[in-house]
Amino acid sequence: LQCNIMWPRDEIQKQIFRINPGWSASPEGSAPDADVFVSEDAVKTFKTPDCVNCGGNLKPDVIFFGDNIPKQRVEWISERITESDAMMIIGSSVETYSAFRHVKQAKDLGLPLLVLNIGHSRADPLADIIINARSGEAFALLFDRHRVS
Repeated sequence: LQCNIMWPRDEIQKQIFRINPGWSASPEGSAPDADVFVSEDAVKTFKTPDCVNCGGNLKPDVIFFGDNIPKQRVEWISERITESDAMMIIGSSVETYSAFRHVKQAKDLGLPLLVLNIGHSRADPLADIIINARSGEAFALLFDRHRVS
């Protein structure tokens, strides 16, 4: 976060293994989004690596809930939507406006919208097709039925 240097995920994983020798945790349950719950002891004993360049905290190159999406990324997504024939939302509630604005753009362009999610999404009222299912199971079924020989 401090020096903005990007590190490959596999390098960070090697650091994690190095500073947590023998660490392991077993899932004690799971959430609807497939996150798993582990014991408090496992969480307390896990060490996170620091940036080898500046010693600061590391953050993955993802947008967390509440983060701002970089302007260049928003513009890139908007351009891709204008080049698209349809929009599919897979495994997202689309609750944040930063995601929902792209759905609105697609619908303003007249694109068909498919939502594949477990339960309700903010995009449901705009959707042409809603599939209430787990994405992994839905895709497995789809690919099994349409397997190319």
